[in-house]
Amino acid sequence: MFGRLARTMYRRRRWVVGVWVFVFIASAAMASQVSKVLGPGEFTIPGSDAAKASAILDHKFNQNDQKVTLVALQNSRLLVSDLAYQKSVSTVVARIRADRTLHAKYLDNPLVSGNTQFISKDHHAVILTVSSTLAETDLEQQIDHLRTLTHLPGFKTYVLGTAAANHDYAITQQKDLARGDSITIPIMIAVLLLVFGAVVAALVPLMLAGCAIAVSLALVFVFAHFMSASIYVTNVVVFLGLGVAIDYTLFIVYRFRDELVAAGGDREQAVVRTMETTGRAVFFSGLTVAIALASLIMTQVSFMASMGLGGMLVPLAALLVAMTLLPAVLGFLGPNVNRWRVLPRRFLASSNGGVWRRVANAVMARPLVSGGLVLAVLLGLAYPLTQLNFAFGSLKNAPQNIESVAGYEFMKAHFTTTSDPTQITLQAHGTGSLRALDQLAGMRAFERQLRHDPEVSAVNGPADFISPTGQSTAQQRSQLGRYLTPDNRTAIISVVPRHEVGTKQNSDMVRRIRTVTQQFGQGALHGDTLYVGGASANYLAFDEALYSKFPLIIATVLILTYAFLFFAFRSVFLPFKAVLLNLLSVGAAYGALQLVFQRGIGSSVLGFSPEGGVAEWVPLFLFAFLFGLSMDYEVFLLSRMREHWLATGKNRESVAYGLEKTGRLISSAAAIMVIAFAGLLAGHEVQMKEFGFGLIASIALDATLIRLILVPSIMELMGNANWWLPGFLQRFAQTYDPFGDGAPAAIETEEEELESMTA
Repeated sequence: MFGRLARTMYRRRRWVVGVWVFVFIASAAMASQVSKVLGPGEFTIPGSDAAKASAILDHKFNQNDQKVTLVALQNSRLLVSDLAYQKSVSTVVARIRADRTLHAKYLDNPLVSGNTQFISKDHHAVILTVSSTLAETDLEQQIDHLRTLTHLPGFKTYVLGTAAANHDYAITQQKDLARGDSITIPIMIAVLLLVFGAVVAALVPLMLAGCAIAVSLALVFVFAHFMSASIYVTNVVVFLGLGVAIDYTLFIVYRFRDELVAAGGDREQAVVRTMETTGRAVFFSGLTVAIALASLIMTQVSFMASMGLGGMLVPLAALLVAMTLLPAVLGFLGPNVNRWRVLPRRFLASSNGGVWRRVANAVMARPLVSGGLVLAVLLGLAYPLTQLNFAFGSLKNAPQNIESVAGYEFMKAHFTTTSDPTQITLQAHGTGSLRALDQLAGMRAFERQLRHDPEVSAVNGPADFISPTGQSTAQQRSQLGRYLTPDNRTAIISVVPRHEVGTKQNSDMVRRIRTVTQQFGQGALHGDTLYVGGASANYLAFDEALYSKFPLIIATVLILTYAFLFFAFRSVFLPFKAVLLNLLSVGAAYGALQLVFQRGIGSSVLGFSPEGGVAEWVPLFLFAFLFGLSMDYEVFLLSRMREHWLATGKNRESVAYGLEKTGRLISSAAAIMVIAFAGLLAGHEVQMKEFGFGLIASIALDATLIRLILVPSIMELMGNANWWLPGFLQRFAQTYDPFGDGAPAAIETEEEELESMTA
């Protein structure tokens, strides 16, 4: 299969390159527009109590946080009671109502409604509440227009809320992405020059990675028209694309140079042989990565599904490039792949793999000691994951120059409420009314219970504006409309937290509120339907939906990975070992994540303040990513070992040979991957820092302790059992080969290897 495909790509190389030029131009055009169709990602879980509360808040009260934008207006000279102040605010209100692009459905001016929560404590500022009929992504595109519309001379204006924050973060993400690329790409070029010693060979992986990234982003652009896709997908595609595509191309180009020497300069034979061996390994590796990332779609959570889809497209696009375009490009280049040498041949000759063979032999001489020590270190590093907490992330790590963040901080300092309260909806059923005396008594008791929570700052509900007799004054009635519908059958109880959404304290508070709500729903408010809503409740529902599928995702990834590796290596034990070592690598990464981002070890170096936990989506996403990426090095290492085993049947020699041939490349590939993901650490978003750090920690451990020490020690202990297959599986393997199994690779002599390294 791989040889035939490579031969076709070589012989049709002009057509192949021509088609890819067209594909790249079209993909780049679509990729340039991808940010316009991406949003924050949907965290609301359909059917959850939080989603039901959100629907009620939207349809009954125009208070759905995704469609509500807050406008804070401050004048340090004038008081809200001054006529000039009130006229200025009325001017802004009139502008918003008259504007046709905002589609304002509801607008609350606290100077008219008497809503004192939105009048500052010093009486120099007010907050207007604007509810729009626009979809969230469309509303985000109007934020800059709203900021222009609400500008007033002499006033400090803040536009904040969910849509404003998403708009501001999207811009920050684009800047972080550009800054990350400016840091990582030059370092990658330097590493590739050290690996190949020639400019042409070093540039080929970068150019093909750019092509894979463009295709991936173009596909994201297409899919984003049919599903909600997160702005984080762009970061994932770019950084993963740089790492994966460069790694795949690096291994193939490096093998091609060897095969070109072995084939006496015959380009076609070198291309075909390269793709039959290393190309085959790349294929299985790419499919393993894609399977792991595709598992995120199984969560059926929009945010995770979009991230999983975006991540899955990268290895598939990289495979498409590596299997079609790369053989054609190498066919054109031939010996010219070594043009423009920048390092002396002596440097590359001294970098021969002999050191890796010596490492393998040293490890295999004392496998129990070396393997046992590394295993103890990795298990010790993995232990902190047992104490891992979740915290979605607060604004304390956000750039303070973002207007929505500054506006939130201003609101927190000057007002008695927040932009993200926890809101409990109550609906009466039957013929009852929430203004009935027994219902009012139940709501008052409910509010008193909520106020006892140490994390609750304030509680507001309809019972606060109705006297014990069931009556209310004109001023109370004006406030009552925010908490009770005119038919007296649907109400809101708003809970203002002491800690902002995203902190562990806030999440724990919402869990306790859920418990209290359930108790009152079965007691004093029996017969009413109660739902706990708000941003924090949505995040908790997201967390629960996410991890309810985690065992299924783990099982699916493990089974499919084992199956693919069985076809790749025709062994019972090797796929099992690979799966176990990957789980160990992921566990160690989780432990490192807990130490750094939860306990704060090294937080000052990475530029963040500990949140008391990590974002809920990060561990699950890391599992999918790391399980795929860590398998890359396992596949390449075992592929070379298997080639030698098929040729010689000697286990120890095959292990040493495999490490000798891939040790330098795996180290270089891991360095490139680490550099790629280091770009995530350079940004402002703590959740992306968590993700990037977890990837870096796992890849670094995997390419050093696991591949260099643990793998050789285990394979030495297992001996020929590494390659064992029971009789019925041997017959199955001989008769069924879905991908084609290349013949054993030729074993280079010392002279041929040195010549290929220095050619």
